[in-house]
Amino acid sequence: MAKLYKVVDEDLEIAPYQNTTLMNASNEVFVLDDSENKKIWIWIGRKASTRQRFNAARLSEKLDKEAGGLPVIKTIDEAEEPQEFLDMF
Repeated sequence: MAKLYKVVDEDLEIAPYQNTTLMNASNEVFVLDDSENKKIWIWIGRKASTRQRFNAARLSEKLDKEAGGLPVIKTIDEAEEPQEFLDMF
């Protein structure tokens, strides 16, 4: 089961996120840890801050390390989501 994290601006505060819609989330950055398929997705909203982007990269690296470096990290921008990513919601 994939885990969705909302990345918050201040420091590296990670909040597991229950809502599975990315609608109206242009100010947000999410990290989707799909350990079953060995992928970590970083979804970046159009209006996301530089700090959120940086924190998402840090979280992704941490998750990758915890999984032994097996996952592939993919970054996607809002409105450019591949079908493989959208199918997870």
